[in-house]
Amino acid sequence: MSEFLKQVIVVRKLFPDGRGGFRGTRRGKELAQIAHATKACLKARNHNGVIELPSHITEWLNGQTRTIALQVDHEEDLVKVAQAAQEAGLECHVIEDLGLTEFGNTPTKTCLAIGPDLDSKIDPITKHLSLY
Repeated sequence: MSEFLKQVIVVRKLFPDGRGGFRGTRRGKELAQIAHATKACLKARNHNGVIELPSHITEWLNGQTRTIALQVDHEEDLVKVAQAAQEAGLECHVIEDLGLTEFGNTPTKTCLAIGPDLDSKIDPITKHLSLY
């Protein structure tokens, strides 16, 4: 393949603080949510304990396994990127934390995974985002 494959993880950085403002979250929480996002494409293909992978995902896993982390500030931004990815026909998984350890027991969208897919398909959706 002449073009590179990658997965993009988009991380939400700001969450309501309960006082009308916004705050970040613990680094460990961010890392756990990113880990959930990176494996979402594999979990989606788990059929009774058997993971069936299309050739492009196998190629990505066996190749350079490029994963790029980008950031957005708010949930609305995260949802917009997810919608654009889905409209472009890209695999997209929004990760929603249950809120048991943070976020006051409120399910909260924390990040999303796009791909893996070709750079040329993902870049138009994510090129405006900053690196994490």
